[in-house]
Amino acid sequence: MHSTLVDLQPFDLLAVDGEDSKRFLQGQLSCNIDELTINQSLTGILCNIKGRTIADFRIFEYQQTNFLQLNAAMAEIVKPVLDKY
Repeated sequence: MHSTLVDLQPFDLLAVDGEDSKRFLQGQLSCNIDELTINQSLTGILCNIKGRTIADFRIFEYQQTNFLQLNAAMAEIVKPVLDKY
């Protein structure tokens, strides 16, 4: 076994949690959240009402919280979009 250090500075993490978080995300994101498990992350995009891409991401679940891994500074753009709902 070996360890690897990974620089995560080029990324933001946006946590989405709560009882209905997966159902909420299913309606907002392009990926099928039903396929998300603690062992399987997904990639997808968040679009605006006109279908234009706002951000791409990788989503994973950790300790019953869903995390969107975004490019650096994108969480500041994505969070207000998700907060509208």
